[in-house]
Amino acid sequence: MTERPAENSIVVGVDGSEASRAALRWAAEQARALHAVVVAVHA
Repeated sequence: MTERPAENSIVVGVDGSEASRAALRWAAEQARALHAVVVAVHA
């Protein structure tokens, strides 16, 4: 299933590593500041 992210969104890849968790935290902070949504993707 392919979904198109919202126009004002930040897409971040998550694989369970500490680096990806840090990226997710950063994305959440940015989204809050920019009134955007976070789209987390994983394989």
